[in-house]
Amino acid sequence: IEQPDNMLANVKVYPNPTRGMLTIGADEVTEVEVLDIVGRRVASFKDTNTIDISKLESGTYSLRITTPYGIVIRKVVKK
Repeated sequence: IEQPDNMLANVKVYPNPTRGMLTIGADEVTEVEVLDIVGRRVASFKDTNTIDISKLESGTYSLRITTPYGIVIRKVVKK
């Protein structure tokens, strides 16, 4: 059994950069918040490993991914 710390370290987001659709390689994603460069929440998704940010402007975003094991932040580039 993997330790929670390892599970968080192994969370992958792909493809990155993306045109819109993103897959989060983690079990039991309870929430994904998409934050812009200054930290404002611009989108939020519940209970899904696939998110669509195609309506957002091009740029760099932070994904705040919540799982039962904790929260992990991943950067993503939207083309």
